[in-house]
Amino acid sequence: MYGSRLVKIKNGAMCLLAFLVAAPTVQTNGFIYAKVFGGFEKIRTSICDLVAIARLLNATLVIPEIQESIQSKGISSKFKSFSYVYNEEEFIAALANDVVIVKSLPPKLKAARKRKQFPTFKPKSSASPNFYISEVLPKLKQANVIGLVLIDGGCLQPILPPNLVEYQRLRCRVAFHSLQFRPEIMALGHLMVER
Repeated sequence: MYGSRLVKIKNGAMCLLAFLVAAPTVQTNGFIYAKVFGGFEKIRTSICDLVAIARLLNATLVIPEIQESIQSKGISSKFKSFSYVYNEEEFIAALANDVVIVKSLPPKLKAARKRKQFPTFKPKSSASPNFYISEVLPKLKQANVIGLVLIDGGCLQPILPPNLVEYQRLRCRVAFHSLQFRPEIMALGHLMVER
C-alpha cells in the first residue's frame, strides 16, 4: 500500500518521502469490468476513477464499455465503444506501469458474465476507498470478476485522503496523458479550430 514518512536529509532538513504503490503484477486479484453511462465529462471522470480503483484493488481492468445513453445528447449513435473515441492502444501502453489493462475478459469468464454469474456494484460518485477495500475486494477475490455500473460520472470520492495522494495523481495522469482521442478525432479537432 501507499505510505509516507518524514526523514531527515542533508542540513537536518525534514522531507516527506512517499512510498509509491508497487507496480502492477501479472497475478492480480481478478478482473473489473464496467459499464459507463453519461456525457463526455462523466465518461472521462469515470474512466479516471476506474483506473485508480483497479490499482487500489490490484485488479486487471477491462477496457470500459461506454453505453448509448449519450445518444439523447446529440452524439452519434456510432459512439458505442471506448475505441471509437479514445486511442485504446495508447491508453493501455501509457498505464502499463500502473495497472494491468485488457481489451476483454477471457472467453470462459465472458460466457459466465453473460449468465450474470458475477457480482455487480453501482457505486456512487462519492464512494470512498474504504468501500472498495471492505465491500468490493472480498467479492473480487471470491468471484475473480466484478462488474461496476457507473451512472453518476465517477465512482470514487473526488478528493482522496492524504495517504492516497498517489492514486489522486494517477487519476490526473489518466485524464491528462493516458486518455487520448484517436488520431482521426484529433485531426478533426485541429481542422475545426483552424476554421
